[in-house]
Amino acid sequence: MVASNKLYKILCIGEYPGFTIGDEYLGHIGYGPFGEVGMNTIDDDGDRRTLDLDNTQDFKYIPPITCRVVDDFIAEHEDEDDDYD
Repeated sequence: MVASNKLYKILCIGEYPGFTIGDEYLGHIGYGPFGEVGMNTIDDDGDRRTLDLDNTQDFKYIPPITCRVVDDFIAEHEDEDDDYD
């Protein structure tokens, strides 16, 4: 999986399977197993998960995720794909 170098703190603030309310997790913006952009992290069971960046009712991302951050990530990795053509 492709991921950014920037580390984010993820605070679980709602009920979400595999995560404990009030616990903090670490993650990176990246592509999930089905090609979607999200927050790659590891859940309580040690499984790799890709969280939806729009899910602000269950998670708080620190620092906050902005559209510009996501656009910059996508642009950076689209440039890498062009190198293989």
